Order: sequence, then C-alpha cells, then structure tokens
Amino acid sequence: MCKKVWRSLALMTAACMASQAGFLSSDVLSPAETSAAEMVFTNAEAASTGTAKDAAIIRGENASVVHDSDLGSDVLDLKGGAFGASWLQLPALFKSGCKDGFTISMKFSLYSGSEDYTRLYQFAPIPFGTGVTPSYSSPDISLDLCKHDQYRCSIFAGKGTSTENDKKHRSIFNVDAKPDSDKWHDLCVTYSADSMSFYLDGKEVDKVDAEYLTETLGSLFGDELIESYKYNSIGHSLYNDNDIKAKVDDVAFYDYALSASEVKSLPKDAKYLYTFEADTLKEGEVNADAETSVTFDGVQLQSVPELQTVSPDGTLTTKLWTDDRGSWYYSVHKKSGGVTGTVIEPSKLGLVTTTEDLSNGLSLQASSVTDCDETYTMPYGKHTTIRNHYNEITIPLKKGDSVLSVIFRVYDDGVGFRYALNHGASIKDETSQVVFPTNGTLWGNGPNATYEWNFTEFDMKKVNDAWYDYSVPLTGLVNNKYWVLLSEANVFNESDPYCAGCLSTTGGTRALRWKFGCKAKSVTMGSAFHTP
Repeated sequence: MCKKVWRSLALMTAACMASQAGFLSSDVLSPAETSAAEMVFTNAEAASTGTAKDAAIIRGENASVVHDSDLGSDVLDLKGGAFGASWLQLPALFKSGCKDGFTISMKFSLYSGSEDYTRLYQFAPIPFGTGVTPSYSSPDISLDLCKHDQYRCSIFAGKGTSTENDKKHRSIFNVDAKPDSDKWHDLCVTYSADSMSFYLDGKEVDKVDAEYLTETLGSLFGDELIESYKYNSIGHSLYNDNDIKAKVDDVAFYDYALSASEVKSLPKDAKYLYTFEADTLKEGEVNADAETSVTFDGVQLQSVPELQTVSPDGTLTTKLWTDDRGSWYYSVHKKSGGVTGTVIEPSKLGLVTTTEDLSNGLSLQASSVTDCDETYTMPYGKHTTIRNHYNEITIPLKKGDSVLSVIFRVYDDGVGFRYALNHGASIKDETSQVVFPTNGTLWGNGPNATYEWNFTEFDMKKVNDAWYDYSVPLTGLVNNKYWVLLSEANVFNESDPYCAGCLSTTGGTRALRWKFGCKAKSVTMGSAFHTP
C-alpha cells in the first residue's frame, strides 16, 4: 500500500480548471485554428514580415493567439500569472549595431489587474531571470508599469551582470501617462545617441525627471554596448517579475529612430514586424525548455526540465532548480481557469548534519518515477472512502558517500516531499524552505503544547519582516487566488521516528523554513532513514 502522507503543501483553489492544448507538428496554422479562443501556442514561431526574417517565439502555456473583434485581426494574448507564463521571445534585434538609433512600436491592451513592474518590453545582454537583485542594477532597456499611475522607462548601459553607478550608465524615469485597461493603444518609443521619445496614440508624452538620460544614451550607443543586448522580449522580465497581462499586436522594430511625423504614419520598412496572422505562424513542439530564475535573495537558478512532475489531472506542477554551487530548489505552480500561476517560488532543499552540509555540492544521480491510484477507507470522518492518486519522482543527490534522495508526490490538490538519507546521521539543521509570493495572508499561531490557541491572521509583509515560529498546520491565501495549507504527517509512524517540526522566519528573508520542534536542537538517526 502507498497511502502514507508526508510533509505536505496542500494547494487548493475554488477557481475552475481548464485542460491544456498543445501543438505537436510543424505545419502553418489555419485561420480557423488561430482564431480558436484559448488555444495554447507553446513554442510556436511567429514569422517576421519585415525586411529581416528572424522569427519570434511564443513562450509559456498562458500565451495564445486569438481573434480580437475590436481590431478585426488576430493578436497575441498574454495572460501572465507567473514568471515565464506567457511572453514573446524576440530575436537578436541589435546584432547589426543600430548606430543611428532604433524604434519599438506595437499595439497593446492591458488586462485589468495588470501588476506593477511587469514589462511591456525588455532588452538585455544577460539571460532572462538572472538580473541582480535586490539592487536591480543589471543592464537593460525596458518599459514597465509603475504603480498603476505611470509607465516607467529604464535605460541601464553595460555588458556584464551589473552597471556602473554613475551619471553615464543609468537612467530610470517615468512618463506622464496613466496605464488603463481593456483599451487598445498605439505605442511607439524611439531611441538615439542623444534622445529618447515616448509616443502614445501618436502623441508625444512628457518624460518625468529623466536624469542622466542623454549621458546614458551616449554610453549605450557611443561605447557600442547596444550590440550585446540579445535577450529581448515582449512581456518578460530580466528579473523574476511576473509576465505582463496584455494583448499585443503589430510588434515592429526599426533600426533607426523615427521622426514625429513617421510615428503618426509608420513607414513600411520595419526591420522586424510580427502581426500574428495565420499565415505567419508555425506550430512548435511542446517540450519542457530549461528556464532561468532568481531566488528571493538573489541566487541565479537554472531549471532541470526532466525532473518536472505534474499531477494526474495536469493542473499542478512541481519544478526543480539548481544553482552553480550544487544547491537544489523546488517551486510549485497551479493551472486554474486556463492560467498558470506561481504558488511557491523557488525554495531551497537540503539537510545539514554534524559531519557534512547536504545543502550544496550535490550532484544529480539517475531519477526514477512512479505513480499510484488506489482507494482506502477511514473509520470515521466526512468521507469514508479516500482516493490516493499521485505521480511520484525520486531525485537522488550525491555528495561523497552520502546520497540524499528528495521524493516528491504530486496530487491533483497538493504536493508532498520528504528526504531519505542512505546512512545514519545527527542532523543539526534543515535548509528546507517555503517561499510564497509577496501578496498573501497566513493564519496560524506559535508552537504550543495543546494546539488550543486561536488562529491569528498575518499579512505576508509581517511574516517576511518578523522573527517568528509557526506551528503547523498553517493556512493561507496566496495572490488572492490559491488557498494553501502547510502541514506534515507520518512523523511518529516509525520504530525510530524523526522529529516533528515547525516553520520559522528570519526577519527580511521571505522564507518560511522548516525546523525541529522548539525543544529539539538536533535529531540523531542510527541508520538510513527518511523524514516525515
């Protein structure tokens, strides 16, 4: 029987669930297919009808091409919801240098609920998701939404992971226009060696406090830095901000700065032009591409697609990540109403014993997968017959003679994980984390002998800022959408049991971290063992 429940992250949502559609061939799509609402275009190519023919790639399972009745044309529909959920990957736009400047233009319509700091466009010399945080100092050229009041422009000139903090390499400022939703706009932004102009619906909009703009543009073009900006997107971030929620159309790139009169009537010589009409789209293969991300404390990560595990109904996904120190992380994502969102951001895994640190320097061994679908009965309770249905992956991580296996079970409504170590040890610490998005509320209380205290409400900011221990179960609402429950089980169901735990925060870290109960400083296991 395989009905043990472990340390678990039960993820629940009241929203309706939708199945995922994907493309498996490489044929050009028919008009009927591209006009079908909510068709997912994972990795489809959008051909350029400009003078350069490099295709753009539609990324993320929340991206689709739909017919828009207001425009009377097919448009790219980006539902957002998470980092990497829906965006357009542009080619290396600046490979020829653009010495006379450049122009980016598009039609766009924001969804209501579009989030602050989500990008309409982003150009950078380093990969997506690898920007330096919390300083946010990496080189980029971008336009994002600033607190629903204004659009924010960023021009950081450089080639490495960070830019020089002087008067010649950084300029960030707002433009005097307020974003709205569910209304189409024409956007055109021009850049040259000495000026930048922002046009909305054909009219130039004033810049607000554009300090060091001329000097930074001089560095960008004069020092020939622009050629290195090859990671380019519509809707996706250099950092780990969620993707934008918007529809876009007629994305055009000119390798020169348009004049004011040209902005009102766009020239026909765009270098790249993406219209998303049926005859420009080519189906891509649905596969798991390696992703990049950054932890809340700035560690750069690379996903391991072959370790991704999906629930039996396809709505809940666990992803595995690693960094250059050989540390491992997991994240949890929920698909609901056709949109995938992040429930748990990349969170660290590992144990520390009195003789070795099994939270870094770990090398992956051959993983194994299994599944289970059975029923069993309970002697009492609301439901007497329980279905135990999950997909499971075992991930052995080796360091020296030690093999720390991380075992994930992914159910339709929750995720459980545990560790197994191939020898006895005295464990002095767990590095296991749960990192929720910043928008949310938790209900719980501190560890106590009887579990009789009332549940107290904590907003996520208070949780992140505090030094505090939380008893489990701990309940919460994440991003005003996902109800969650953090708990553990199978603690004392062994002849040599592990220790029951609680969750702890350290002020400013944003991580809930598993720790031993309040009275235990370490746990000694005499032989090979597994945790709850």
